[in-house]
Amino acid sequence: MPASTVFRFEGHALDMTRGCLLRGQNEIVLRPKSFAVLQYLVSNANRLVSKEEILKAVWSNVFVTDDSLTQCVREVRAALDDGEQRIIKTVPRRGYVFTAPVTSEGSEASDQHKPLTVPRLSIAVLPFLNLSNDPDQEYLADGVTDSLTTDVSHIPGSFVIARSSAFMYKEKVADARQIGRDLGVRYLVEGSIQRVSDRLRANVQLVDALTGTHLWAERYDRAVADILAVQEDIVCRIALSLDVVLHEVESQRALRERAANPDATDLVLRAWATWNRKVTPSNIASALRLFEEALRLDPLSTAAMIGVARMNIAQVLNHSSEDRQRSILVAEETIAQALDLDPRNALAHLTRGLVLRAQGNLEASLAAFHKAIELNPSEVRAYVAIGDSNLLLGRAEQAIDALQHALRLDPREHRNNIFAMLGWSHLLLGQDEAAIEWFLRSVHSNPEARRSHVWLACAYALTGKRDAALEELRIFNGLMPGFRLSQNSAVDASENTVYLRQRERLYAALRELGVPD
Repeated sequence: MPASTVFRFEGHALDMTRGCLLRGQNEIVLRPKSFAVLQYLVSNANRLVSKEEILKAVWSNVFVTDDSLTQCVREVRAALDDGEQRIIKTVPRRGYVFTAPVTSEGSEASDQHKPLTVPRLSIAVLPFLNLSNDPDQEYLADGVTDSLTTDVSHIPGSFVIARSSAFMYKEKVADARQIGRDLGVRYLVEGSIQRVSDRLRANVQLVDALTGTHLWAERYDRAVADILAVQEDIVCRIALSLDVVLHEVESQRALRERAANPDATDLVLRAWATWNRKVTPSNIASALRLFEEALRLDPLSTAAMIGVARMNIAQVLNHSSEDRQRSILVAEETIAQALDLDPRNALAHLTRGLVLRAQGNLEASLAAFHKAIELNPSEVRAYVAIGDSNLLLGRAEQAIDALQHALRLDPREHRNNIFAMLGWSHLLLGQDEAAIEWFLRSVHSNPEARRSHVWLACAYALTGKRDAALEELRIFNGLMPGFRLSQNSAVDASENTVYLRQRERLYAALRELGVPD
């Protein structure tokens, strides 16, 4: 390492010549050992470093306990304002990972920062522009930027630059590639907010900071009633769209760059991209194989563990598991390991809730889903899951409330089949015509939504449209030959008397159409 090296990350500079840590022009005082610990972690960025390795490097030939290292890490985190462990992540019983993007300047570096590591899903949300011709509306643009920075940080596997660093570019004209080099990120999110009369309009773009290419753009236009509620709605929709787009973009990049020799993260990205395209038995199976291979390459990957558990439960709920009990057991064991490593992972809690739901432990599943929302308020899938569990508990009205909230967050939803679940809710309540409308929207968004076809057949039968019912049943039998009502009962895993009474009316209609028990 050249003596003149300066490491830069998250608005900080670690100057090896002067032996100091800087934030802007201000020096942050650290004890020598704490500085040495930070230097070692930065020099090994994005690598799991064991406690033993750090102790040997920093306290060579001196015996100290783990408490000395813990105290130094605590001091460094305080200096970096890293109370949430976004920069220095603890891996329980293993060690630490310095996860911030790092650039270096040294005697061999060019005038521009020389990238050391650029994490795959590293993102900077740049300050949104206020296009309202009213300086008093500036707070809206800043509010959207702040909220979006928080929401995007919940995207699995993402690393989002802190607001303070990104806001250095407010009202400045800079090349996207230069910003990417300065902040050490791969993607930039930029946009604008404009209030016109009683409407609020947001434009947002995703930019590849390595090439300057625009990858995705979208407009969100809403009538203004409660301005804060509309702002929250727009931010949630942007974050949800970015979640899908980023995984797809990174999946394609991984295929281009490392098609023949992917690593665990590549495989995880490809798996989620496969899942996001459409929920079908073949896509679930393909995603599961990718997650399993990722876990084989990296047995400590929480992202791969969550994926393995999620796809096993998806097969159970999609009627495509060859061994239902084994799938549930694998999911249960794998998600327990993931939560042990990362107890504040919203997606892990959501997946645990789905495991509990498949086991018939519905009240406990609701607690897990609410925990996921506590950790990530824009987790639309948790609202969908709350709706599902409430249905099985005989609370169809509460289910509709949760599903409508999910629909407001993600109005183009088809992966989570909100339309079908709203149809099922109305069907259980005896609102058969309303159910037909929702099921038609479901099969339009996903023609392979098998359960939508069978329940649409049921709804048609209950409203006297027998020919239409038989046609839907024909389509369903082509998608899922040999279906029996007992298969649905096994997936439902509910003993609630209200729900069972509601469901029996539907089963009777399907038996009349020839569906066997």
